[in-house]
This record gives sequence, C-alpha cells and structure tokens, in this order.
Amino acid sequence: MAKLKWLDNSYQALQHFVSVFVNYFTLPGNLSRFGFEETTKLGKWFKEKIAPAISAYLNAYSAWENEKLRNAETIDTIMAARKDLEPRLNRLVRLLQMFPDELISDKDLDLMGVPPRQTGKRSPSPVASRMPGYLIELPGAFRVVLHFFDKERGSGKPKGQHGAEIASLVTTATEGVAHADLTRSTFDTNSPCTFDFPDTDRGKRFYFSLRWENTRGEKGPWTPVDFTVIP
Repeated sequence: MAKLKWLDNSYQALQHFVSVFVNYFTLPGNLSRFGFEETTKLGKWFKEKIAPAISAYLNAYSAWENEKLRNAETIDTIMAARKDLEPRLNRLVRLLQMFPDELISDKDLDLMGVPPRQTGKRSPSPVASRMPGYLIELPGAFRVVLHFFDKERGSGKPKGQHGAEIASLVTTATEGVAHADLTRSTFDTNSPCTFDFPDTDRGKRFYFSLRWENTRGEKGPWTPVDFTVIP
C-alpha cells in the first residue's frame, strides 16, 4: 500500500485529511485557479480517477464508523477503498507540491492539509542502529494494536527517524514462519499502528517484524519475527 506518510495510520486520519482537502481544493474558484476545471486534462483526471476513489472511501468510512453495523464486510470494504485511494492521493499530492508557488502557494497547500514543499538543505539523519521496542494490545475482536517506541528512552522515536516499517503476515501456520514470509508492508510515523481484520481471520496468527526508517528512507535492523493471535 502506498502510504500517505504524513498521516497517522488510522482510518480516522485519512477521513479527516480527505474531508479537509476536498472542502478547499474543490471550491469552484480554486479548481479554476489551480487549473483543474472539468474541461482540462487535469480536471478530467481528477473527476474520473481521484474523485470516485475519494467518494468510495468516505462512504466506506461512514459504514465502518458505526460500531453497531461494523462487521467483516464493512472492514473489507474500507480496507479495499483505502488501498485504492492512497496511491491516487500520493500522485496528486506530489503533483500539487511541484506546482510553482505562483499557482499553488504554501498557504494553499496548508489549507488543503498537504505537507509543505521541501526547501533548503536538511541535516543528515542517522541510520538507526537499534531495533524498535514494541508492545501488543488486543482491544477487541478482529483488531491488533502495535505500539512501537525507542527502546533506549522507553518512548518516542530515535533522533532522525521518520517512523517504523512493519512487515507482517496472517496465517494459520504455527511454526516455520521466517522474515522472508512477511509479505505485507506497513509504514507508520506515529505509534500505535492499528490493524483491523475480517472475522474470517479470527484465531489466526498475525506475524510481524519492525524496523526504523529515517527521513531519507534508510532502514535500521529488523526485530525478530514475533506473533499474536487475532482476537
């Protein structure tokens, strides 16, 4: 999944960003000012490729948000909608950040909830030499919450680290799972990282391993593979 790395890894954070973005970006005056009128190629691209994915996610979120209606179907739907939406938003955000300031200002980006353009030189970020610490929380059915932190300090992230990469696998296997088997990759800038599963995964094992990633995308060492049983 192409994560929006500036957001917390939650359905709520993505819903909030999308709502803020749409409310500002799609104002008729702004669509025209940014060059995204329906008659332009950019406007048609947004209308046909981005807007439907946004609507699908917001609809899926409305169903998922109602705990009384939340079930395997609503969880599967929101996971699929998020998987479809995030890479589209990533492409759009990168495009907007490349626009000249005269067309889309830093203030425009801020009002859209988009990260600012990178300017100037940044100090080199160290590559993590330690593995993350972590704690597992099982707050309810079909949900695993993974808290990660700097083991030396007992909280936060080591200096210069952007977040944690989490490799994982859901399986019925009880032995023989190696790191190379962890085919799902998740990135989160802020602890905790929440994983929601369909009810068909209940009782299966959720294997995982973590490592730090700095602001230049350089990786630290992986933790040993660990697991918990999906409640």
